[in-house]
Amino acid sequence: MITRAELDELLQYPSKPDNNVLSVYLDIDQGKAENLNRGFAVRLKNLLREAEAGLDEDQERPFREDVARLNAFIAEYSPQGRWLVVLCDASQDFFWQRSLRVPLEGGAHWQPRPYLRPLIEARDEFERCGVVLTDRGQARLFTVYLNEVVEHEGAFAELDVRRFDASGKDRILSQMSHQRKSNSHARAHLKHVAEITERTADKEGFDRLVLAGHNEAVHELERLLSERLRKRYIGSLALPVTAAHQQVLDETLGIESGYEREEEKKLVETLLTMARKNSNAVLGLKDTLKAAVEGRIHRLVYTEGYEASGSECPQCTSLLTSENGQVCPHCGGVLIPLSDVIEPLAQLAAKTGDTVEQVREDAADQLRHEAGGIGAFLRF
Repeated sequence: MITRAELDELLQYPSKPDNNVLSVYLDIDQGKAENLNRGFAVRLKNLLREAEAGLDEDQERPFREDVARLNAFIAEYSPQGRWLVVLCDASQDFFWQRSLRVPLEGGAHWQPRPYLRPLIEARDEFERCGVVLTDRGQARLFTVYLNEVVEHEGAFAELDVRRFDASGKDRILSQMSHQRKSNSHARAHLKHVAEITERTADKEGFDRLVLAGHNEAVHELERLLSERLRKRYIGSLALPVTAAHQQVLDETLGIESGYEREEEKKLVETLLTMARKNSNAVLGLKDTLKAAVEGRIHRLVYTEGYEASGSECPQCTSLLTSENGQVCPHCGGVLIPLSDVIEPLAQLAAKTGDTVEQVREDAADQLRHEAGGIGAFLRF
C-alpha cells in the first residue's frame, strides 16, 4: 500500500533536464499463467528494450545504470500483489518500489521526472475508505485503500463491550430492567464507537465512510456521527460482525464503485453546464492546457484512457498542444515534444493540491461526446 504522503513526496521529486528517472509498471499477477515461473521478468526485458529504443548516445549509459539496479532488485524479488511499481534514478541514489493490488497501465518510461499518472489515477479511483463493522456490543474498524484492507486491531479496546444477556445474568432484576440496562450499554458502546471513528478518520484521512453490521446499530451509529463525517458516509452493508477481511474488502469495493460512477456522472453534468455558461469551467485540451499555464485549474477531469500528444517548455514549464510548433509562445524556449501531455498535466494538478478525476463508463461517454474527453473546473 502507498500512502498519500509517499505519493505527494514523489510528486515533488526534482526534475533536472540532464537527469532522467526510470519508471516501470509491471504486471506480476501470479494468477496469470504468463507470469508464473518468473515470466514477468521476460515482459520486463521487452518493456526496457522498447524504452531504450531511440535514446541518444549520451543517454544510453545512465539508462543502463538504472536498468542494472532494477535488474539486481528483480533477481531477488518475490512477487506480491498484482502490480510492481519501481522508480529508479541511480545518479541520485534513488530507488522506490511498491507491490500493489490495483490494476494499472503497464509500461517503462525514462524521463526527467517519475512517471506517476497510473498512481495518480489509482488514488482517484480507489479513495481511502473507513469501514466500521458493528452490532450493539462489538465493533471492528478497517481502512480500505487501493484494493487492500487493513483492520485497526484493538481500536475499541478502551471500552468493555461485553454483551448484556438478560437471561440468567441477574435473577433479581425484572426483564424490563434487564432490557433498560442492555439498551444503556448498547448506547454507551455505540457512542464510544462514534468517538473512535471520528479520531481514526482524522488520523487516517478517510475520504469516505461505510457503516456495516446490524441494521439497528448502523442507524444509531450514523446518528451519533458528526456532520462532517456524515458527509463522507456513502452507504451501509449488512455483514456479521465476524466477517472475514476478504468479505469486508469485496463488499466495500462494490459499494464504492457504484458510488464513484454516480458521482462521476454528476461531476460531468456540472462541468458541462458551468462551461456552457462560461462560469469557471473549460472544455477541450487546448483551453484546459491554457488554464493550467495560468494556474487556474482547481479540478482536472478527463476520461479513462484519454491520450493526447503535446509539448512542454523546459524553461517556463508550460504545457501546450502539438499545434504550437517548436517554440514556446510564452518565453521563446525550445519545446520538447511529449507523446503523453496528460501525464505532466495530471502531475501538475496533483502537485499543487488540485483534484484529478478520471471518469469512466457513462460519464466518460458523455464527456468524450460533448467535450472531446477533457475539461477542468477553474479557481477563477
